[in-house]
Amino acid sequence: TDRRVVTLRSSPAIRPRAEAFFGPYAERMAQTMSAYSPQEIQRFEDFIGRLRSTMDALLADEYRDGGPAE
Repeated sequence: TDRRVVTLRSSPAIRPRAEAFFGPYAERMAQTMSAYSPQEIQRFEDFIGRLRSTMDALLADEYRDGGPAE
């Protein structure tokens, strides 16, 4: 399989445009997250991490022999 990695780096000049674009999203995300305690957010992060690990393992098993069974 193809395992190439592409890394993009931005110049400092792009920062104002990036903040203008992403700023409203970040503000809304922060507003939503403020309703939850750090412990609740940590528990959610743990859940998402475990869910991802489970899905990665399932996909690895499924594709070990060349792909999903027909």
